[in-house]
Amino acid sequence: MLKSYIAKKGAFADQLSTHLPNIGKGTLAADKKFHQLLKQAGERDPLMAEAQQEQFNKAYLEPAFNWFTKNSFTLPLSFLVISDSYLHSGGIREDLRSRFPESPPSKGGDEKAWLRSYVEARHHWLSNHSNKLLRNTVYRTQCFRNEIARENWMLDRLPINMNGVAVHLPANPPASA
Repeated sequence: MLKSYIAKKGAFADQLSTHLPNIGKGTLAADKKFHQLLKQAGERDPLMAEAQQEQFNKAYLEPAFNWFTKNSFTLPLSFLVISDSYLHSGGIREDLRSRFPESPPSKGGDEKAWLRSYVEARHHWLSNHSNKLLRNTVYRTQCFRNEIARENWMLDRLPINMNGVAVHLPANPPASA
């Protein structure tokens, strides 16, 4: 993302480029000057937001959208759950998929049945994980369980409650991946 920002010739590109040789070497975590530059770029330069959005799309939304379409899903709630899995777990975990018999729509399965089962499997996995940090993220799947219970498949019943926060989707969401 930083390389992309620098290539865009952002306002802080020259200053941040001096830090590129140290990326991935564990030396920037305590570098207060680097942190301050990142904050300033994020607060003051729209090119930083653009670079971040591009990286987010490339790393999470595009792979999630590819999996979603490859497996013939169509519902917005399905895309939300699948993209959250990519963001949180790096993809749709096969060990979770093996915990329920439903097939994805591309293999003749019912999309809603698959989604219900997948969310339940993921909820159980997070709720019982040995890592407390993962157990603390069970609010994600609880939100999805609530939306399934409300039959909010199109995500048109707002707000959506995520961990006590009322989420309102934009009237004109950005174009998907």
